[in-house]
Amino acid sequence: MSARSGIAVLPARRQTAAQATSLMLNRTQWPDQPQREAIREIVRQVQPISQIRDLTLIFTKESVQEASWLCAYLRAAGVRVMMVACLARRIDVERRARQVSDGPAIVLADMELDLPDAVTQLPGTDELSSLEIWESLLSVSDRARQVLAELQPSFVLRSALRSQTILSVRSWRLGHPFGRLEADVLTADGVFVADGAIEINRNTRMDCRLRDRPVQVRIEAGRVMDLTCGDQFLQRFLQRTLRVHKVDRITAVRLGLRDIRGGYDKRPSLANSCRGAGVRISADPSAAYSRASADLTIDLIGASGGLAS
Repeated sequence: MSARSGIAVLPARRQTAAQATSLMLNRTQWPDQPQREAIREIVRQVQPISQIRDLTLIFTKESVQEASWLCAYLRAAGVRVMMVACLARRIDVERRARQVSDGPAIVLADMELDLPDAVTQLPGTDELSSLEIWESLLSVSDRARQVLAELQPSFVLRSALRSQTILSVRSWRLGHPFGRLEADVLTADGVFVADGAIEINRNTRMDCRLRDRPVQVRIEAGRVMDLTCGDQFLQRFLQRTLRVHKVDRITAVRLGLRDIRGGYDKRPSLANSCRGAGVRISADPSAAYSRASADLTIDLIGASGGLAS
């Protein structure tokens, strides 16, 4: 049973397009008016529906209901839809998306992914479906422009416990579909406290929420000098990434643009887009413990962070 949709779903590895369509036909709930409008706008943003002949719809088991609604709408408009059920693992979803060769593609997966430009992702959370939190690119861009008007190349980032970090960055850019501003960091000094969430670019079962176990980062000249956390397991993990794998460079900063109710999920999905601020810690490839850890990154998000006034 899917907690979000309230309908029974089959394990992703055994779910075929026919079974997904069967769920669509036997569901007990049709999309309401706002959800129908969201579906139309999503498809319109991908490509005018009159121009779409084929579309690939990749989904995980948490998104069966939304996938079936999108499929029904597209097929009613004469679009050939290839439905692809996928395990809820980043490596599997990204591999499936890269295999798409005919027409546009939509991915429904509650995780942060590195996808080709032609692929549109619709993420959700444990409490909210992708249709409930979806915003048009125009809406997100307008909000980003308002924030950009106040940003300077050098600024002070505040976080929990009255901590502050002084940063200098390269030009800001909009991260979509999640709705955030991000920039590469040139220099950073100070203390940053993450009390929102942690995201790691590896498959992990770790609870990403940090509300009851904030992480404090001490930064000097763009390098992480120390990471501390009251949770013993997380403390050991962070110390190992810092001391052994040399994940110690502050490489990016992010500002979330969206008010997403319900807080953060156990699994990372939209953490970097919630209101607040986050920093990314990366390894120096030339000093990494091994080639396998050279691309390891950790995002630490402060729920109460933002630009100092």
